[in-house]
Amino acid sequence: MRGVMVAALALLVGCGGDGGGGSRVDDIMALTGDAAAGATVFDANCAVCHGADGTGGSGPDITSKSNPDEVAGYVLDGAEGMTAFDGVLTDQEIADVVAYVTESL
Repeated sequence: MRGVMVAALALLVGCGGDGGGGSRVDDIMALTGDAAAGATVFDANCAVCHGADGTGGSGPDITSKSNPDEVAGYVLDGAEGMTAFDGVLTDQEIADVVAYVTESL
């Protein structure tokens, strides 16, 4: 059993799971986000939890989120109590939401 645990740990470390989406975040950040388009995506997918103005509801206030890499990681991978949107939203939609959250909220 211990050997299996060591092998699993080695696999996790070797894969470089950084919790921030890794190269997927880089893929998103390589795109140019459109904050106006992001507002539409936000309203349809995020406002139900974060509120129409991002100040929170069942989800936390995100109006102070200004780091695009961090926001992209949350949208891609989710967080405690938050759905991951990788595969739900397109890369462009995620880039647009990142632009909206970091530039307009």
